[in-house]
Amino acid sequence: MIRWGIIGCGRIAHRFMQGLGEIPDTSLAAVWSRRAETVQQFVHQYGGKGCESVEELLSSDIDAIYIATLPDSHAQYSIAALNAGKHVLCEKPAAVNLSSLKQVLDVAKSKRLLFMEGMKPPFYPLYRRLKQHLENDPIGPVGYVRAGSSVADLTIDHPNFSYDLVGGSLMQIGSQLSRKALKLN
Repeated sequence: MIRWGIIGCGRIAHRFMQGLGEIPDTSLAAVWSRRAETVQQFVHQYGGKGCESVEELLSSDIDAIYIATLPDSHAQYSIAALNAGKHVLCEKPAAVNLSSLKQVLDVAKSKRLLFMEGMKPPFYPLYRRLKQHLENDPIGPVGYVRAGSSVADLTIDHPNFSYDLVGGSLMQIGSQLSRKALKLN
């Protein structure tokens, strides 16, 4: 049985719970978010224990953490969870820059724990075939990337539109670019 803890109780955490309910031998054990009212609503809907601090969550009886906060806090919470001995599944982007991502990966490696970014496309059969094709027939260096947001029902005050909170469409694909950069260094 994998006992999950969740940091952040927003929209994406609710989507995570829809999937978790379909996976055998998993359960929600504990939840924390910056806003206590969202924690209580989340626990009422899905179960688990509501924690009053991230430290309480990380010291609870959980095996893995799902981080579903805004991008500006992903690296901080990932490092804290790894240092607490927890495996981490973190929403994208895993970090807001390459140096932060490297710090997270270094801690995961030193602790011998799994750290995974919540990117599904690498597991899709089409993406696997595309990757294999590009390994055999590369197209050369990328000269231009055009990015857009395809989430049509977000209100203008959503954090994805806040550059102060590291929003913007590029953050949805930036993790793939960071992964490529890590291989080059």
